Amino acid sequence: MNLFQILSCSDVGTCCSNYAMVGVLDIGRKLVNLIQLFAPLVLMGASIFQLVKMIINPDDKKGLKNISNKLIAAVIIFFIPIVFDISIGILPEDFSFSACWNTAKSMNEVSKASKMKYVALSDKEASNEFIYNGDYEKGVEKESGGLGSSGGVGGQKMVNIALGEVGTNEGGNAHHKYEAFSGLDDSQPWCAAFVTWVGGQAGYLDKNIMPRFVACTFPRTFAAMGNDIHYEGSGYNPKAGDLIFFSWSCNGIPDHVGIVRSYDANYVYTIEGNTSGEGEDASKCGGHACVSRKSRPRNCTIYGYATPNYPN
Repeated sequence: MNLFQILSCSDVGTCCSNYAMVGVLDIGRKLVNLIQLFAPLVLMGASIFQLVKMIINPDDKKGLKNISNKLIAAVIIFFIPIVFDISIGILPEDFSFSACWNTAKSMNEVSKASKMKYVALSDKEASNEFIYNGDYEKGVEKESGGLGSSGGVGGQKMVNIALGEVGTNEGGNAHHKYEAFSGLDDSQPWCAAFVTWVGGQAGYLDKNIMPRFVACTFPRTFAAMGNDIHYEGSGYNPKAGDLIFFSWSCNGIPDHVGIVRSYDANYVYTIEGNTSGEGEDASKCGGHACVSRKSRPRNCTIYGYATPNYPN
C-alpha cells in the first residue's frame, strides 16, 4: 500500500530512525512555510508603500531601486523553499537528513489526511454506517488464550473482529467503511485503514493502545506508543493480534500491513485488507481486492511485527 500514489523510502519516511530530528525538522518546515507565505506579502506591501511615496515625491531617485530590490527579495524568498525541497529530493534516499526531512513532510500529510472524515467511536449516528456494533466473536475462530497483550484475549479480540469481515471487498464499495473511518476516500489503498477499523471496533483507539493510521509504513508509530517492534529473523514468534508489516521488495520499506492469526515454522497466517482472496475466501472476494485470510512465507518479505499492549 502507498499513500497519495507515492512509495519511496524518502516519501514514506521509513528510512529515518531519529524521530527527535523529525520533530525539529517538522517545526522547521512549518516556520519556513510561514516565512514563504508572509514575507513576500510584507515585501509586496512595502513596495506598494514605496510606490505611493514615489508618486508623492517624484524626485526620490532611490525609490525605484528600493521597489526593485523588494520585489526581487519577495520572489527569492518564495522560491527558496521550493528549490530546497527539490535539492533534498535528489539526495540519496538513505541520507539521514534527507530521509528525516521527508519524513516530517509525509507525517504532516498523513496527519491532515486522517482529519478529513474523522469518525469518533462515540458518534452513534456515524456508527450505524461505519462501525460494526455486533459481538466481536462474529468470526469463526475463538480461543481463550492468556490474558492481555498479543496472543491473549486482547489480541484474539482483534482476530475475531477481523475474521467477521472476511470477504468484504471492493465490489459495490463494501470496503468503503474502512477508508471512511480512517479519513480516506474510496480511491486510496486501504490495508492500514482496515487494521485501524478493526482496532476501533475493539475499542483500542480510544484507549490509545493503537494509533488511527492510514499508511502501513509507520511501525515506529507503534513503538512511540510503548508497543514492542520485532523484526522477522530476530527469533520472535508472532502472536495472535500482532500487526504484521510486509516489504515486498525485501528492502526494509514496509508497504503492506495485516493482523496475525497464528504461525508455524514456515508460515505466518494472517487476515489482511486490500489483498487478493486466498483459498476458500477467494470465492467470497469475487475477484476483487478484499479482506482475506492469507498464508505468508517467513522470509524477507516480512518486515516485522508490532505488538500492541492490548488490555485483558
